[in-house]
Amino acid sequence: MGILSCSNQKEREEMKPEKAGGHGDHWFTVVESDNEIESAFFKGIENPEFVESLDQKRDKIKAYFSKGGMLKSCTVTVNNEIWTAYPFAADGIAHEITIHGIEEWTNGQEAQIRCTLEGASLAFFDTMYFKNKGIYEQSKKYTFHLSALAYYLTKLETGDLLDRNITITPEKGAAGFFWFNKGDIDDFIFLAPVKEVTELKFENRTVYRIKAPLFREGPLYRLNGEDDVDLFIFVLASRTGGYIPAVGDDITGIMWLQGYIK
Repeated sequence: MGILSCSNQKEREEMKPEKAGGHGDHWFTVVESDNEIESAFFKGIENPEFVESLDQKRDKIKAYFSKGGMLKSCTVTVNNEIWTAYPFAADGIAHEITIHGIEEWTNGQEAQIRCTLEGASLAFFDTMYFKNKGIYEQSKKYTFHLSALAYYLTKLETGDLLDRNITITPEKGAAGFFWFNKGDIDDFIFLAPVKEVTELKFENRTVYRIKAPLFREGPLYRLNGEDDVDLFIFVLASRTGGYIPAVGDDITGIMWLQGYIK
């Protein structure tokens, strides 16, 4: 499917979205089994921390957010039928982005946003698209809270940078991201210095929340942080190969980027 203009509502309604989407790999950034996935989204429905309810034409939409502080599950129902569920980072860092397109999924309640942030082109999964999709306009700026869930994360060493087929000799404090060519439009390879680390739990699994720059507006290796565009990266402890993130370390990995408007 191509990028749809948010400002042309008639065109959006006439064109049927073709992207099925899905969250199988996304769930395994925070849990380790299908049973844990099922437990996570049913807990949200049975005992939610809060529920978003809205009407869309003849449909009644409800999104159930589980208890859990910084990291939750979100289960979306349409007319009391479960349509989707995904891990939701409720603790994002606010950034002003300019929307350039939307890839809406077949269910009409989920989408990925194509945008620019401080001059950098990227895309992310909109975790509140079901609620906010009617407000978006092409080339307009909006404040989104951005986070990422890491499929894999480790300490950065000199050598091959994952699947990029390049060899790097990183300097201390390098920060940047690259499109992950084996993933979707919101999957990226990243390298960054660790600024903060917080340990938390999701479905009784240990998760690290890392504050790190997505990139820098200034030089790639500038260390004073004044040009850093920061975000939080959540990673399951079992996805680090035994590495425990520490402030001052340089890290790399593959991440799924997500964001939402409060």
